[in-house]
Amino acid sequence: MEKLIRDTRLALGSKGKPLSQTRFGELVGVSQVGVSRWESGEDAPTEKNLLKLIEIEPAFAKFLPSRAINLPVYTMVSAGALSAAETVLDAHLDELRRIPVAGLRNGDYFILQVEGDSMNKIAPDTSFIVVDRADRELVPGKDYIFMHDGRATFKRYRARPMRLEPYSHNPEHDPIELDGLEGVSVVGRVVKVFLDL
Repeated sequence: MEKLIRDTRLALGSKGKPLSQTRFGELVGVSQVGVSRWESGEDAPTEKNLLKLIEIEPAFAKFLPSRAINLPVYTMVSAGALSAAETVLDAHLDELRRIPVAGLRNGDYFILQVEGDSMNKIAPDTSFIVVDRADRELVPGKDYIFMHDGRATFKRYRARPMRLEPYSHNPEHDPIELDGLEGVSVVGRVVKVFLDL
């Protein structure tokens, strides 16, 4: 981190002169001595300092500590055929149990419990999945919650041919072909799996 702090300060200079430690400190809310201690590795920026540094240089975001976010736990989502989805969209948030989950980037997350074995290579029956509602862009080989006609399922997306594919040890599960199936929407991408909460 010391090198990134120094390089950032030097890059902010003008007319061939580096920005002084005093002026850089004013930008991020610390003294010249504080900047000097950061650059020598004697001290490190606080989380508040890091948020200021990120405004100047986004690369500092990697140094932010991982925060736990309390996510709502809905009931079930089918990992088999499309099935009723009122629990995915219509539950009352204030009535739901919440579980802290760390290591998530910015997003709109919630937790579902898996029902069925069509995705059991990554999420066995009764396991829990973290879904990011803010990530709906389909990427082949990634896992999502899909909805169609008021029903939902947890599946892997494949592009050629377009289909929702099981990822299971059970060979009886068939993919859901998307050609000719209108009105399929993406609720969000599955980003984490927990066997138990």
